[in-house]
Amino acid sequence: MTPRAELNRKALLHDQAATLLRQDADRHEVEAKRLREEAALLEGPEP
Repeated sequence: MTPRAELNRKALLHDQAATLLRQDADRHEVEAKRLREEAALLEGPEP
């Protein structure tokens, strides 16, 4: 593999990793929102 091809391959792998990390971050943000909403329901008015 030429040095140029190797660098392009590494760049592609980094692009793929970044995409996966963004997707994972999105899932974590959704879960954090759900947990905050659940906590807010538990903090509702006391009987």
